[in-house]
Amino acid sequence: MVQLILTAYNDPRRRPFGETPSLVLKGLIEGGLLEKNIEIIQEPEKAVDYIFSKVEPGDLMVIQVDDLEPVMSDIIERHRQVVTNY
Repeated sequence: MVQLILTAYNDPRRRPFGETPSLVLKGLIEGGLLEKNIEIIQEPEKAVDYIFSKVEPGDLMVIQVDDLEPVMSDIIERHRQVVTNY
């Protein structure tokens, strides 16, 4: 199953906060993805927490952010937690 989590950008390029993920959501649905497999989480840090709460052995996670520095420590810490729990 494909599951996508969209988050708002720190730099929305002069768009109102939350508009960009809504536009991406619309395009994904028009492209054939099921809306039930797509979630929007506005804050990048909360999105990272959510992704790691759902990951299971063998899953592939792709985290693509505009500004890696604010979430990198969260990603590393959550990875350590997942690795030590399995």
